[in-house]
Amino acid sequence: DHCLVLDFAGNVEAHGPITRVRPPHKSGSGGEAPVKVCDACHEIVHISVMICPECGYEFPESENKIPMQLRDDCIMGSDTELKMKVASWEWREYTSRAGNNMLRATYYGPSLSDKPISEYFCVLHSGYAGQKAIGEINQIAHASGCHTELIAATGLPQAAVAFNRSKPPDEIDYEKNGRYFNVIRRNYAPSQT
Repeated sequence: DHCLVLDFAGNVEAHGPITRVRPPHKSGSGGEAPVKVCDACHEIVHISVMICPECGYEFPESENKIPMQLRDDCIMGSDTELKMKVASWEWREYTSRAGNNMLRATYYGPSLSDKPISEYFCVLHSGYAGQKAIGEINQIAHASGCHTELIAATGLPQAAVAFNRSKPPDEIDYEKNGRYFNVIRRNYAPSQT
C-alpha cells in the first residue's frame, strides 16, 4: 500500500493494469532480423547498434522517440470504470485497417482537457458481432431520438448524419482497455414532460 510506480514510458497504457496484463500477440514465425546500413562504410549492422563496429561511424539518434512524460494511469485496474459528462458527439463512417466499414461514435466532454472517447460499431459484419452492433445502434437511436431506420436500409453515411442531428447521452460510463476504450453505458437524463 506504500508503493510508488513511476511510469514514464506508458507501459500501463500499452499493456493494461498489472491485474489484467495483455502480453503482445506473437508475430509470424521467424523472419529476418531488423538491420540498417552504415552511411560511411555500407556495413550491415543490427538496428540497435549505435556505433558501427567496422569504421566507428556514430549513428544519429532516432527522431521518432516518444517524449518521456509521467503518466497517471491506475496500475491496479481498480478504477477501471470511469464516467464522463458528454457535451457533444460526432458520428462518422470509419474503415478499419482490414478494410471493414463501420460506424464510429466519438464523445466529447465539456472541458478541453477531457480526452475524446470513441467506440466502433461493425454493423455490416456478419454473425454475432454485426447483430450485437445493430442491437446497440438501435438502442442508441431510440434513446437519442434518432429516427433512422435499419443501417442496412439507409447506409452508413446517412446513419452518421442522422445520429449527428440527435441528442447525445448526458454521461457515459467507460473503461480503458489498453489504448482503447469500452463504453459500458450511455446515460440519458429522464425526459421532462
